[in-house]
Amino acid sequence: MRAFAGPRAVLASLVAFGALVIAAPVWAQPADDSRAAGFRAVEGANVEDVPGGMLLVAAYGIAWLLVLAFVWRLAGLQRQAGADLARVEAALEARGSDRES
Repeated sequence: MRAFAGPRAVLASLVAFGALVIAAPVWAQPADDSRAAGFRAVEGANVEDVPGGMLLVAAYGIAWLLVLAFVWRLAGLQRQAGADLARVEAALEARGSDRES
């Protein structure tokens, strides 16, 4: 393990630290008094109006499509590797029979 990372790594670290220092005020909450400071009573329960059923079904559908595409790709790669192996075996057999004769 090296004790010193090198000038590029040091420079990159300094640039990243500088970017964080510059961006920190952007992430801070505003100091204005726009938020309410008092208590306000609410009547009734909070109800969410976002329908999530179709989003859930769509997310699972996309996930399954990605899994099936991955399996399809693996099957194609395996088929190609099998064909390449058969081609190499045939070439080795042909080369071996040429040397024997």
